[in-house]
Amino acid sequence: MGSAYHWPRMTLKDIQDDSRVLLRYRNIIVDGTDVVDDHPGGKFVIVNAHRLQNDISSDLRFHSLGVRKMILQRQVAVWSE
Repeated sequence: MGSAYHWPRMTLKDIQDDSRVLLRYRNIIVDGTDVVDDHPGGKFVIVNAHRLQNDISSDLRFHSLGVRKMILQRQVAVWSE
């Protein structure tokens, strides 16, 4: 069997220092940069989630299964407190 990919770990400071719009979904960090302008709920929703770094999992109850899968495909790191 192959070895599992080890995602980089990111702290709140790492996220704040990064130029991308990074969002925390449970224990993973996803890159939302390229969906900010097209988000049906408005740009503010994603930018505010990025700024506050709250877990967005409760927000995803308004999204389809397809969107939730797409979010997982945008993983760039794991959350580290």
